[in-house]
Amino acid sequence: MKFCEIQTDKYPVIYVHFSADNPTDQDVDQYLSDMTKVYQTYKNIVVIYTSDKIKYMMAKNRIKIGTWLKEMSPLIKSSALGVAYVSQNILTNLILKGIFLVKSPEWPNKICNSIADAEKWANEIIKV
Repeated sequence: MKFCEIQTDKYPVIYVHFSADNPTDQDVDQYLSDMTKVYQTYKNIVVIYTSDKIKYMMAKNRIKIGTWLKEMSPLIKSSALGVAYVSQNILTNLILKGIFLVKSPEWPNKICNSIADAEKWANEIIKV
C-alpha cells in the first residue's frame, strides 16, 4: 500500500490522503517529492490533509518533513490559499493545536474534525 495518495482532480482543492501507518524513509522522500511538484504545478489551491491512519513516524522523518516545510515555505505561501488538517482523533487534534501554538505555519491553516468541515473552509477561501 502506498503511504500517500494525492488527489488533484478536484482542483483547486487538493486532497492528500495518508494510507499507511509507519512510513519508511522512501515513503517520506516520495511524499515530499510529490508535494513539491504539487506546489510547483498548481496555484491558488487549498490542500486538505487526512492523517488518521498515521499512528507512528520515526523522529528522523518528522525532522525531514519539518526541514522541508521550512525550506518550501515561500513556495507553499505562493501556491496555497490555505491548508486544512483533518483528523477525527481528539489526541491528534490536540497535538496539532499544541504544535501550532509554538510555531504556526506561515500560511492560512485550519484543523478540522471532518473532510466536510475542511471542504467548507476551502470553499470560503477560494471564493474570496
